[in-house]
Amino acid sequence: MSQPEGFIDKKKRDFMCKLHKSLYGLKQALRVWYDKLKSCLLQWGFITTTSHTSLFIKRNQASVILILIYVDGILITGQNNIELEEFIAKFSTTFSLKDLGVLSYFLGIEVLYDTCCLYLSQKKYIKDLLTKFEMLECKGIDTLMSTGSKLQKTVQGEQGYFLEDPTHYRSIVGGMQYLVLTRPNIAFAVDKLNQYVSGPTLRHLMACKRVMRYLKATQDYGIKFVSNGEVKLTGFTDVDWAYDLDDRKSIGAYCIYIDDNLISWSSKKQSVITRSSAESEYRALASDNAEISWLQSLFSELGVCCTEKPTI
Repeated sequence: MSQPEGFIDKKKRDFMCKLHKSLYGLKQALRVWYDKLKSCLLQWGFITTTSHTSLFIKRNQASVILILIYVDGILITGQNNIELEEFIAKFSTTFSLKDLGVLSYFLGIEVLYDTCCLYLSQKKYIKDLLTKFEMLECKGIDTLMSTGSKLQKTVQGEQGYFLEDPTHYRSIVGGMQYLVLTRPNIAFAVDKLNQYVSGPTLRHLMACKRVMRYLKATQDYGIKFVSNGEVKLTGFTDVDWAYDLDDRKSIGAYCIYIDDNLISWSSKKQSVITRSSAESEYRALASDNAEISWLQSLFSELGVCCTEKPTI
């Protein structure tokens, strides 16, 4: 690395510093941290999954321990509380650890429990987003987008002028992308708005703020999970053929359920122009099938058996 300010050798200004260990903030730091964490977990009997490189599993005859890693945020769960406590104590001897107890908040996602259900929401994240863009006091609305007209790259009239500073638009759309994790109902709108970040106009900004007003009115919305013991994968897919007015590409979408619980979803413009609605439908179907195949692979590594064959 370059010589840090205040520690520059005046006689050797062109010299570089050789690091004996990675520093926080460097682009190599994340890789070094993951390699160290992974090597320790493998020594302790964990195995890494092929479906997700950040998911580690340790099995014995009576129970299983699962670890999910996101940078330095770690989720640990298992079937035996005593084994979990022993592992956390062992983990803290090697790494500096702050045990936050039962999962309630992780990466902006709020987790709530009751006797039979699990709820995921991002109410605090939405409030922070509204505050950041000075829309906390805006009037909420019940609809995401106007159905009267479709968005385009160029529009005639006052609303068609390009924004002098597009960074404001890009910041809002970038902030909303993370909300799709618990708000599948905004996936289409966010994907559509994301297509105009290179040259947003006033009309695009108005549509973007409309989504923010919808979020203001629906801050408490989230996802609910209920377990009934069954593991049946069901996928639904659809496509809007030649929807985009600029390039006539189709918008494909799918959603996948375990029993009645929505676990995976996507709304995305297809990469090629299809000549018929049937072709675009088959492409959307292929995306849904690929996601279900990945979920089946993940379930097999977790030791979860589907009670029925997947249905699309």
